[in-house]
Amino acid sequence: MKRDYFNTFEESDFRICEDMEFNSENKNIFIPMEAWFDVDKKFGINIIGDDSAWVNLFTEYNPVIGEIRMFYDI
Repeated sequence: MKRDYFNTFEESDFRICEDMEFNSENKNIFIPMEAWFDVDKKFGINIIGDDSAWVNLFTEYNPVIGEIRMFYDI
């Protein structure tokens, strides 16, 4: 993650998981991702000392319309 005002993501901040899913109904590819950055700093949370909490990152890509959306839940 860059050390700029927005804590901009970089390519090395993510690892793409192999268990992708394809939704033929809406033509989306669902991609789980691993976070390799400081999630507390990026999302303004405080889970670093809590072993029962984690952040799940997901990306949905629709190649038909060229749309990419990223989601996270804690």
